[in-house]
Amino acid sequence: MQNIKHCRINNPVELMGYIKAIEAGFGIKAELNLLPLQPGDVPDTFADVSDLVREFDYQPKTSVQEGIEGFVEWYKAYYEVSEGGKPCPTLRHAYCPAILRR
Repeated sequence: MQNIKHCRINNPVELMGYIKAIEAGFGIKAELNLLPLQPGDVPDTFADVSDLVREFDYQPKTSVQEGIEGFVEWYKAYYEVSEGGKPCPTLRHAYCPAILRR
């Protein structure tokens, strides 16, 4: 269900859209290593939530941008990450992805 709430019917988002939203939320530029499609990669994915709408009368309303903003807000609070992606000196968690340890 977590992924469903961030989808809208017939409103696909390109991967770079997600990356740009995450960059903006953390205030950092991602280091990208763009490669050709790898074995097992799929060129396109699409969430069809029509069954959810029909069976539960539920229409997702959270945009991808809103969902990512909420995730970034939660992540920063949980991992005590300051602006610019740097951990706060009082980091209490043992795990913090390397991308945020600059």
